[in-house]
Amino acid sequence: FLDRVYRHERPNMFLAGFMPFLKENIQYEYCSLLVKNAFDLFITRNVAQYKEYERLPVGIAGSVAWYFQEQLNAAFMNRKLSSVKIVKDPLLNLMKYHLQQVLK
Repeated sequence: FLDRVYRHERPNMFLAGFMPFLKENIQYEYCSLLVKNAFDLFITRNVAQYKEYERLPVGIAGSVAWYFQEQLNAAFMNRKLSSVKIVKDPLLNLMKYHLQQVLK
């Protein structure tokens, strides 16, 4: 496991391979706590480091956030943080934005 995460390419893809199992078993305490704790840690490490993060809206892209948006939104609500915009695949939105910029 550690070898795949730290010594191979694309560890994010390897770890994402476990998401279907977690999603199917989210009703079990171990899985729900694992997801909850991961989102709590994500907020602490990646959101709370920004000035005035408590009042700013947050956007998150990716399939993990998309499939676990109920748990992710709960983690934000537990900390009384602004709403979260979750996008499964940001590529289409990025393409639309840049096309609008070119066509102006």
